Amino acid sequence: MQIINYMNQLFIITSFLTPSLSIVLGLYCLIYGSRSQAVRMWFYYCLTAALWSVGLLSLIVSSNLALADISNKVLHVGAAFIPIVFYHFISLFLFRLKKDRIYICLGYFLAILFSFLSLFSKLLVSGVSAKIGFSYWADAGVLYPFFVLFFWVYIILALYMLVANYVISNGIRRKQLFYIILASLIGFIGGGTNFLPQLFGIYPFGNYFTWLFPVLITYGIFIK
Repeated sequence: MQIINYMNQLFIITSFLTPSLSIVLGLYCLIYGSRSQAVRMWFYYCLTAALWSVGLLSLIVSSNLALADISNKVLHVGAAFIPIVFYHFISLFLFRLKKDRIYICLGYFLAILFSFLSLFSKLLVSGVSAKIGFSYWADAGVLYPFFVLFFWVYIILALYMLVANYVISNGIRRKQLFYIILASLIGFIGGGTNFLPQLFGIYPFGNYFTWLFPVLITYGIFIK
């Protein structure tokens, strides 16, 4: 039990670091970076990731069911937009917007749909209950596997585009893509483990590393 308490305290700390760094570094890129659409979209991604992480933090420290239920809905709204906003950012960064427009529109439609289901039904998340040592954690609804599928399809497509461009790039561009790919692997594999408790009862160890994602992406954007 003491080990679980220690792990959960570390989980809370990293869940606080992730939104804090996302907002600070997103603002830094917006203020001091280029005025490109890609940088603005990265800022929007940081806000989306912060919404998810704040919702997660609020959920695991909630002292009552009502607050936990609201926090659970908030975090899933943030999570619904994470994959498509990231895909949109990568599409802009790689100058592929015209090619990807239909996938972007579809992704935003699905994100809105899943957000609506999270807020106004129990089909996506059926509620909250005690899991992995926390008093409250999400309970998966009947449509939750489809939500997870949506999440990973867009993340994998974005990673595929990044790797394909990395192979043919050189110089500074290649270095930028390296750090963005590294950040994406750490951030999404780590953050993606938060699906595990409600689906398989497995502790989401990867959440400890999600704070590295905005740090490495920001470094990649500004690398010379």
